[in-house]
Amino acid sequence: MTPGFYFLSKDFKITQMKFIKDDIVKLHNKPDWGLGKVLEDSCNETVRVYFVEAGEKKLSLVYAKLEKVEGEEANHPKLANLKLGAKTKRDASGKPIKRKSYLNLSSMTEIFLNKFPDGFDDSLYYEYERGYKVTACQQFQHHLSKADFTSRLNNDKYSDICQDALKIISAINKETEFISRFEVSSLNNGLKPEANKKLFSESLYSFLYGEEKLEDRFKAFCDCLFQIDAAKWTVATYFGFIAFPSEHIFLKPDVTKKAADACDFDLSYQTELNWLTYKKMLDFSNFLFKQLKDLNPKDMIDIQSFIWSVIKLDEGKY
Repeated sequence: MTPGFYFLSKDFKITQMKFIKDDIVKLHNKPDWGLGKVLEDSCNETVRVYFVEAGEKKLSLVYAKLEKVEGEEANHPKLANLKLGAKTKRDASGKPIKRKSYLNLSSMTEIFLNKFPDGFDDSLYYEYERGYKVTACQQFQHHLSKADFTSRLNNDKYSDICQDALKIISAINKETEFISRFEVSSLNNGLKPEANKKLFSESLYSFLYGEEKLEDRFKAFCDCLFQIDAAKWTVATYFGFIAFPSEHIFLKPDVTKKAADACDFDLSYQTELNWLTYKKMLDFSNFLFKQLKDLNPKDMIDIQSFIWSVIKLDEGKY
């Protein structure tokens, strides 16, 4: 007997396998639902499962051909970061509270394609979203490439480094308020003391070009931003995103949280800068990159643009 399947004994009594919370499963009669995660221990011949491609389902173990999955096959970034309870919160009377938004990844993709029919290859998409971000990446490499950055540090040109960092933000902000003017102002003020210029320059270089673990480099850069009173998610994630758009993602909190909620993806979001939230954000962006492969994403510029444009289109603010 395949593990997890029910079967009928000779006296026609039904026997099922017990499923417990966090088991990873698949449903053989609905393979298009993908992998699922058991939300609570099975009870009274039923079990609640969240499926990657179908959301939350309550299944009868009498009819559902459910099988446990283990090992490498059980690994899935969405299930590993599932925001449990997103659709099952209850009010004071115990009735389930449904999510107010209709958004899910399927509807988000539909919204995006309604605006940009050719996906990430759409000419209008390049004009509205991708083009100016690519230009910002080119400007960064022109001013703060590893060779140039290293030379400036060796010659104590901290003011020049900070001026160019602010220019690269200003250039992209001419197209849209990528980083709010209040956050830019905080960074600008924080970089006025000479000691802060040195601290920021060295911390930014280490974050972008250092050889330590990414976690350690990110934490150190965040500590620098705390010290100069510029500790905002947009500032903390902008430079990595612009320097290495194939590896890093830009975190604009409001739209990103809405997109993650729509996908039932737990960002473990905290207002204060921290590694866990950024690590989850990297996981979320890589998840979207794989899920949106039919739209031909090239890097995280496309993923950030997808998140931003879809949420703003949904809100009628695009």
